[in-house]
Amino acid sequence: MQVSQLIFKINTSNGSGSAFYLKQYNLFVTNFHVVQGSKTVAVENKNHDRFVGHVVMVDASEDIALVKVEADFSELSEAGFSSLSKLSVRDEVYVLGFPYGMPYTETQGIISSPRQLM
Repeated sequence: MQVSQLIFKINTSNGSGSAFYLKQYNLFVTNFHVVQGSKTVAVENKNHDRFVGHVVMVDASEDIALVKVEADFSELSEAGFSSLSKLSVRDEVYVLGFPYGMPYTETQGIISSPRQLM
């Protein structure tokens, strides 16, 4: 599975952020602070193809939002999730996305504490 194909950029009139695609629900998951104040957003893949997205649910207290796009993404794989209990100190992780309006990036890191509160 190409995980990078599941990572999208969310563009709003106020800025941009990252999202990932949940095939099971045909929804994009992003942060509330990315779409805050927007009902319609542009969803962009790594090839710069853009789709109109509609914010269908937000939870400001959890900083999460769901975006629906009326397009066919059936060729994409299902995202796999791991349990937090499987993470250990010094595990390698990769962060994929579009930080601070930048182009697509992949960053490698090390878990310092899987249960760290910020």
